Amino acid sequence: MADDFLILTEYPHIQKLVADGIEEGLNLDYKASPALARHDKQINEMCKDVSAFANSAGGQLIYGVEEDKATRKPTENDPGVTDLKITREWIEQILNSRVQPRISNIRTAQLDNQRGGSIFVVTVPASQTGPHQAPDKRYYKRFDLRSVAMEDYEIKDVMRRATTPNLQIRLGFTDRKLSVRIEFDRDAETSRPIELRPTAVNLSRQPAEYAMVDIGIDLGLKILRFGDYSTIGRRDDGRGIQLQWARFAYQPPRMPIFKEFSPGLATIPLELGFPSHLLVGEKLFDFAVIVATPGFQERTYWAAHSRGSTLTLYPPEHQFTQTR
Repeated sequence: MADDFLILTEYPHIQKLVADGIEEGLNLDYKASPALARHDKQINEMCKDVSAFANSAGGQLIYGVEEDKATRKPTENDPGVTDLKITREWIEQILNSRVQPRISNIRTAQLDNQRGGSIFVVTVPASQTGPHQAPDKRYYKRFDLRSVAMEDYEIKDVMRRATTPNLQIRLGFTDRKLSVRIEFDRDAETSRPIELRPTAVNLSRQPAEYAMVDIGIDLGLKILRFGDYSTIGRRDDGRGIQLQWARFAYQPPRMPIFKEFSPGLATIPLELGFPSHLLVGEKLFDFAVIVATPGFQERTYWAAHSRGSTLTLYPPEHQFTQTR
């Protein structure tokens, strides 16, 4: 998700990536420092990777962090980029001049790795004005942790983004918080209601007047009240995990979902209950979201982690979700 990228603005953020062993994924790519150089081969490869992220779901390139080839996890062995002529401005100038059409809203951060070198984080949003062409006149996408050439139908699909809503559903508790305290009445076997309040985000300039949203919830949690949602039973989430599902239809007379407007889906939220016997230790719970609007459909996976009396939601790019 474009607005859910990792926050990497200081070197301690990179250290935490390494310490947590966050692996590469469709939205994250580690590059050793030699990959960022002022030579045509490296420049063209950077443009290829950036255009692939823009033509796909967006992502982050991290230059100056070496990857362990066996574990696919980052290490602190890389000395960093030491060429003083490579700067944030240089990278953005290269991308603006060699990727066509120009990609808007690319963010580049230069971090001091405290060993004499720099780490560069290039954050690329999913484009709504593509497809974007690399210097070799080809169009690329992100696939299986690589940048690969796009098929004709895929290029046409990216071109349709400008005229099709691109909805994402973000899960949250009350006030869109990602963490909530689990509270119990005396001798209760199930917690007090925990409100789940999904929010709709439209990444396209095309408003969405209609949307069907299915939310899958771990069988270990109880649905105390469906609110404005309807129950559609249990089914596989696409990974072989059985979940209990709730559905919400977003339609007029509700206001269309604009890029500038992120509404909560329902007036009366889903209410979840946490069983008291699960309070011991730590537990991981699975969630899935399927959103469909005319011309667009997407499935994403979330996770919730309980520790003590706190329940925390984690978005699709987090390791708790990606390792399921």
